[in-house]
Amino acid sequence: MFIRRVGACLAVVMLAGACTGESDGPGVAGSPSPSPSAPDEPRFVALAEGKTFGTFNIRRGILNPFREIDTGQIAISPDGKTIVFAADAEPAKAQGDRLGAPILRIGPLRSSGANDITIGQGTEPLFSPDGTQVAAIVPDRRDSCDPGQKGCPSETVMIYEAIAEPNEGTLVLEDGDWDIIGWTGSDVVVVSEEDGSLWRAGPKGASKIGRDGTNVLAVSPTESTVLIAVKKKVALLPIARVGEPGITGELIELALDDSAVTGAFWSPDGSKVAVVTDSVWVIDIEAVDGEGGGAAPVPTGIAASGQFAWAADSEHFIFSKLQKASERAMLCDASLGCDYIFSWDQGTVTLQGLL
Repeated sequence: MFIRRVGACLAVVMLAGACTGESDGPGVAGSPSPSPSAPDEPRFVALAEGKTFGTFNIRRGILNPFREIDTGQIAISPDGKTIVFAADAEPAKAQGDRLGAPILRIGPLRSSGANDITIGQGTEPLFSPDGTQVAAIVPDRRDSCDPGQKGCPSETVMIYEAIAEPNEGTLVLEDGDWDIIGWTGSDVVVVSEEDGSLWRAGPKGASKIGRDGTNVLAVSPTESTVLIAVKKKVALLPIARVGEPGITGELIELALDDSAVTGAFWSPDGSKVAVVTDSVWVIDIEAVDGEGGGAAPVPTGIAASGQFAWAADSEHFIFSKLQKASERAMLCDASLGCDYIFSWDQGTVTLQGLL
């Protein structure tokens, strides 16, 4: 097992004085004076401040607002050029009427939204690894009862084409209370909130692949592998294809620390998985042996808050670090370490991507 330690200063400093300097105070605008970055390094942070979606220019230290998004449910395409988000639906006109499901809007990321197009209905959108499709949950409920209540209409899982025109999409799962964990190839891996079962669904059909999907933290975008929680450890485990038996293979346990896991995030190319506890751990998948490696992980010693996003190159990532009443965005190289780039009042900004 090979676990990279993140937390030291980058060899190429993204921002002058970022490793030791303090912020100018809470708020996105407060950040150290930037210095030029290397051409192949990420240059923008996509974020939402309240209902405002925009990007933060790492080199110039400037926040560029683009559009208002009420729901905060945003997905960014792997190439960083397109955004899909859930927009509020019209309210029911009378008691017992069906509530219109939220609509999914798609458009260029760096635009005001004037040319956004509705592609379908749904919430919790998630781009496929190749950026050609979007998975979403479509709630079908009535104003007179809560989702999950006996007798209430349930949810469906839809896959839409990520094109700038309405499309019917493909229904891959229905009649449940679903939560999408991630894509693996052309399928989505979904957990049932009703019984905790794990499902794999796609154009070729759907099948139950596990009984305790609530333990699944993340799924590889390129390999049929999941990362699961095992008490205070995490473990890698192969999963079956649609139509085959359930989860198979031996458990490969990866010991971290005693703090709770708050998130797990697979890199776009499937080569690494980041696990966030009180620290950030980057696990190189190819270096993991059949026994979990045997080497103790080295924590970063930083107070991670759980916000995390990979860049398209699968080498850089961004996460948030707690600092008293504020949070700090840390830009990291998976091999070299991290730099501070800007800060904000705790709970006011959501990191959406690294471009």
